[in-house]
Amino acid sequence: MSVSLCLRLISRHQSLVDRAIRLCLKHRRDSESASSAQLTPQDHFYRQISRVEDIVHGLQEAMEETAKDASPDKVVEAVMAVNRIVVTVLRDALQTRQRKQEEFRRQRMVKQHLEAAAATSSRKTEEEADSDFEFLPWTSTPGPAGMRTALMNQFRATAEKALPLAEDSAARSAMATQLSDLADLVLEGYRAQLDRYCTIYLRNLKKLNARSKGY
Repeated sequence: MSVSLCLRLISRHQSLVDRAIRLCLKHRRDSESASSAQLTPQDHFYRQISRVEDIVHGLQEAMEETAKDASPDKVVEAVMAVNRIVVTVLRDALQTRQRKQEEFRRQRMVKQHLEAAAATSSRKTEEEADSDFEFLPWTSTPGPAGMRTALMNQFRATAEKALPLAEDSAARSAMATQLSDLADLVLEGYRAQLDRYCTIYLRNLKKLNARSKGY
């Protein structure tokens, strides 16, 4: 939801976002999109909120199409524009998730306190059952179509294709900052995943030590 709201607020590169949306819908092959003339491509795209992150792949495809026949200046401009959108959207998504996690953490503490007073110590809480599963935010999913892969591809496109074409120091400096931002997003995904692994490991180790004392 936060991604869709953030995209709607981006006005500086709206034409690029609209182009990426059309490319996303083309790949989805949504029959309803083709048959319903009353809705715009944007309406169809934002209707599927669970797939709104596809916009990053659409932006990259639009960027690659622009780079085929464009001048070096236009290539640099397109890459930097995609970088701005991607960094803005994903930062907003990460901040929203952090706020939601803090709210959930407070609610969980209250619920656990109430359950501790009413339930037996041997009862496994719902939160413990849920936490057995691996935590992997969509902003760091691996694989060919994953966001982590998309971010790393964007990093390489910026460093290997756009940066050598930049003729002025201001553009090179701006892209250096964007490269740092993209790297931070990738590392943040790894950090969140590793934090979860550590939490699961420490909880399981605590359980194992408690059981060992029983023998």
